[in-house]
Amino acid sequence: MATVVVRGRGWTVETVEDVREETRRHGYDMPKDELDGICLHRERLILLEDGLERAHRLEILLHELLHAYDADMTERRVRVLARTLARAAWRLGYRGRT
Repeated sequence: MATVVVRGRGWTVETVEDVREETRRHGYDMPKDELDGICLHRERLILLEDGLERAHRLEILLHELLHAYDADMTERRVRVLARTLARAAWRLGYRGRT
């Protein structure tokens, strides 16, 4: 578990075994799409699926941080920005935790 600051507010980032189950536990309706991560605004909580390959984990983390930064940003815009930023960071040598 880690805490990050987004727009001056603390957000908890947790890695969990099952994002869908943990999201349900927090009282959210589940989208039908498969989830590798989710941003839960009420709790200022970002959940990441355990076991993701590092490059994909970086992209998912950035994706959810973008949702935390701007809840009104479209999913398409978030997806494009996260992928672009993750690829750039990866090419620059960022590898994150194992």
